[in-house]
Amino acid sequence: MNRQVKSIAVISLVFALVFSVVGCSKESTGEDNANSSNAPGSDSDGNANTDPIKLTVFWGGADPGQMPEEDPIHKYIREKLGVDVEVLYTAGDANQKLNLMLASKDYPDAIALKEGDEMAAYVNSGYIVQLDDYMAKYAPHLKERHDALASGYSRYEKPGMWSVPGGFGYSKENPLIEPMIGIRYDLWKQQGYPKLETLTDLYEFAKKAQDANPTVDGRKAYAFSAWFGDWGFWAYHAMFRLGGVSGWFGPYDFNDNARYTWVPFSKEFIQIAKFLNRAVREGYADPEGAIQNHEQYMQKLNDGRIYVNYYGGDWMDGVANRSRIAAGKPEERIIPYPWLKLDGYDGQPITGQYFPNGAGFHLFITDNAKNPEEIIKRLSWLWTEEGNVLTGMGLEGVHWDYDEEGFRKPKPELIELAKSDPNWQEKTGIGKWRPLLGGYFDGFDSKGDAFNLHENKYYLEGSYDEIDREIFEALHVTNYNDLPKVGMTKVDWWLGGPDQFEPNSPEAMTFQKMNDSVQEYLPKLYLAKSEAEFDKILKEFQDKNIALGYKAIEDIINGRIRDSWEKNKDNLDKF
Repeated sequence: MNRQVKSIAVISLVFALVFSVVGCSKESTGEDNANSSNAPGSDSDGNANTDPIKLTVFWGGADPGQMPEEDPIHKYIREKLGVDVEVLYTAGDANQKLNLMLASKDYPDAIALKEGDEMAAYVNSGYIVQLDDYMAKYAPHLKERHDALASGYSRYEKPGMWSVPGGFGYSKENPLIEPMIGIRYDLWKQQGYPKLETLTDLYEFAKKAQDANPTVDGRKAYAFSAWFGDWGFWAYHAMFRLGGVSGWFGPYDFNDNARYTWVPFSKEFIQIAKFLNRAVREGYADPEGAIQNHEQYMQKLNDGRIYVNYYGGDWMDGVANRSRIAAGKPEERIIPYPWLKLDGYDGQPITGQYFPNGAGFHLFITDNAKNPEEIIKRLSWLWTEEGNVLTGMGLEGVHWDYDEEGFRKPKPELIELAKSDPNWQEKTGIGKWRPLLGGYFDGFDSKGDAFNLHENKYYLEGSYDEIDREIFEALHVTNYNDLPKVGMTKVDWWLGGPDQFEPNSPEAMTFQKMNDSVQEYLPKLYLAKSEAEFDKILKEFQDKNIALGYKAIEDIINGRIRDSWEKNKDNLDKF
């Protein structure tokens, strides 16, 4: 395994050297691009782009630290499209930073984040540029998709298109994996691949795993942990799926027309909270989970010191798995386990999701941008299929070549880098710019060729190692893309939730207090010293929300959900 680590370092160096000298020729973009009205290197009228426009974009992620000077995708966007993107990171809470920038009116040219209360405040305050005319002119396909489900974007006071939507492409046939429980493969194998069907089964597996492996490199390890120091509700968000329930802004049930139940009164939440508290009391959950933040949680996950994770997807598991592979311990990867259910639940767990509307990150252009139309004009090629290949697969001739049948085939060194290096996206730029610049596709084109590396058939075949094939045999699947299809696939779109409250209205302020109570009581419930203390804390949690008037807020949200459901249910499969 040491030779493998050395080879990765050599590959990284070779890629860095190659990328630093690559020129982005016409051949690198494919012949079809030259025929597009917004082909790279020209504007919509066929005129060559001149000096790059500087575009500062706030993205609520952590600074990745010192990386190569410029990745080849950014170089392409700067030189061929004429937009020089500068990313602004934040070390703290992104929403808090947004609020501070709004209060001081000191915000950048653009913001790339999910829609929410904070972005609604920017829009309703008049600080975001309306994009209807620009998108109709330069990206009509995205404008059409936006307008088809316009009620999904109705949280703003003035109707219209306020961002470049992102996240199109997944379907029921090719869903994106939902957040689901992940387990350490080597520990599951040690126990003879037990069939885990309920939380009770998971608990017994986790206990045995920790009892047999109490430490990693001399440091205490735990079956479970958490990150309640910041946005730790994500742990519950993933576990709700085990009961067929979603949880973007609290538990709501897709088996009952998305009926919404506020957190402390949800039977699913109470079962999960009791499960995690029992694990803490019995020594199988990390007590530091009550105060640590997500970054600290991820470090423990990367070190192999957490045996069960709440999110079986690339955002968390993928980073941790690359760290374990780079450490020479590929068998310690975490695998999504899609067959778990809450105790007493007879339906299917939610395992897949798809987006008929623009889910995920959106690109908002602020009134500080010097020339919004020119920005949209120059970036619009990225929102074509060819442009999405660039941001999702990289450059032809550098990152991939066409095979005899015209399918994109990644270079072997790229496959190795993406498999093993946690910073591969920062180094190559592949996938890095998609959430920042909006309008991207996932899934497959009409020929069945993937728009992104992780679904490319050659990447899938070339990245699987001996342990992956062991895993597939144990899970009775042929690849990881089969896992989202095991349970229920839900459509992930806006149903009219709390973000539609007018900023600073009594309803918005009440809901903020309700959310604050969740942040206050999650760690308390997690650390309760007995079942009796847990019940006492839960009652305090419930009483606080009763006093806040939670039921009125819950009723408003459910009324909006029902109205939105009726208006849009016939359009869910339109795209």
